[in-house]
Amino acid sequence: MKVIKIKTNGIELPVVVPDSILIFAPHPDDELLSAGGTLLKYKDWGSKIYVVVCTSGIGGYSKAEYYEDIRDIRKRELEQSIELLGVDEWINLEFDEIEPTRKYVKIFTEIIRDFRPTIILAPHPLDAHRAHRNTALVAREAV
Repeated sequence: MKVIKIKTNGIELPVVVPDSILIFAPHPDDELLSAGGTLLKYKDWGSKIYVVVCTSGIGGYSKAEYYEDIRDIRKRELEQSIELLGVDEWINLEFDEIEPTRKYVKIFTEIIRDFRPTIILAPHPLDAHRAHRNTALVAREAV
């Protein structure tokens, strides 16, 4: 980690910049919607950014005729997001669902051990959405 100085409203403030940030995103687009600005800021300050997307996002279709295409659409959107955010490394696990079980905790634990991030971002464990909540629970257990 390093400390940089930023100036805001005429005041110089120290900011701790982590060497790396790992974000567990429940669906494709959650890395961007939940932390996109933060990831861009820290990338600009020199942090390595790692993204793990847990599910394929197949539940995100609005009409039955879109079901077959949604996985490919979400995958393309994820690839665009990853490029825009300047992500250093990413994994798309493409689970249909995620549950807080040993199977998923083991996978997350191995990812954390491989990346060795300074900071880990995940959803809040009380999030109302099941995939978000379960991702948070699995990430917390893996840590």
